[in-house]
Amino acid sequence: MAEVNEKAGQAIVLGDVERMIYHPLDRIEKDLNEILGEHFAVTFTEDYEVMHKERIRSSNVFVSYTDRWDGPVTDEQAEGLIQFVEEGGGLVVLHTGVSLSAHDKLLELIGARFTGHPPYQMLDFDSIVTGESGKRHPIVQELEPFRSEDEPYRYAFAEGVEKQIILQYTLDGESYPAAWVRHVGKGRMVSLMPGHNSNSLQHPQVRKLILRSCLWAAGRI
Repeated sequence: MAEVNEKAGQAIVLGDVERMIYHPLDRIEKDLNEILGEHFAVTFTEDYEVMHKERIRSSNVFVSYTDRWDGPVTDEQAEGLIQFVEEGGGLVVLHTGVSLSAHDKLLELIGARFTGHPPYQMLDFDSIVTGESGKRHPIVQELEPFRSEDEPYRYAFAEGVEKQIILQYTLDGESYPAAWVRHVGKGRMVSLMPGHNSNSLQHPQVRKLILRSCLWAAGRI
């Protein structure tokens, strides 16, 4: 684990290893430690009980890299995560982590469900200018347009859930959401499409995107 500075917060990364051939947590641990380790003490786990309100409250930011599409989390686990964010915690949904929205209550928290994707390929990413001020969101304000290999996820957004799309990708002349943010109670949520595997996590702009997402979610930028 990278050395952590004295002002670091706590980050929990939840994922799956066994039988997860496309998004195994253990294949990205080194990359996430390199990305986050100077700012957070990072704990990796496959134990979904970490979402229980008594356990998750010890962290500043919770990163979902879950690969549980057909087996939604329990109501108690979902409620623990929701309470964590509402009370001021940060949630970062990294790529396959959007699988948490298979639970209806977490669909409302995250704001969208995955609907499928074209083949893994090279994609063009760019941040989005929003609001009358013409400024970019703090997460992407220093992000340069970039090309990176990834799975071009498509989403169905929940009706009536407010969100701000901050990054898009372009494919075959069409633009699609690649990242969005939400304020939920006292907390913050970020969902990121980039992050399929170690190849995409090697890109410096993707690394900057993940780090700044975690810092923003934790209320540090």
